[in-house]
Amino acid sequence: MFVPLNRHILVKREENEEPVNDRSFVLPDDYEKSKDPYEVVEVLAVATDCHISVVVGNKIVVERSMVNTIKCDNKEYDLVLENYVYGAMKD
Repeated sequence: MFVPLNRHILVKREENEEPVNDRSFVLPDDYEKSKDPYEVVEVLAVATDCHISVVVGNKIVVERSMVNTIKCDNKEYDLVLENYVYGAMKD
């Protein structure tokens, strides 16, 4: 089990894959549709020294480029530093 430390928050990104459509024109293989700079992620774990009030299960808004993916023991973990949390989603 991965435990975040040093004011980091372990998050889960939503998997939004767009359906592949038959296109009438050709795009380069490395072309990616521009994405919104912000994304909503789900909190999986919070470092004990975090100063913001988020708990497991909360949905928070972060800058997409500030989510760091690390690989450890053949698993990937997405982490964001608490400073890069813009807010929480409320029902």
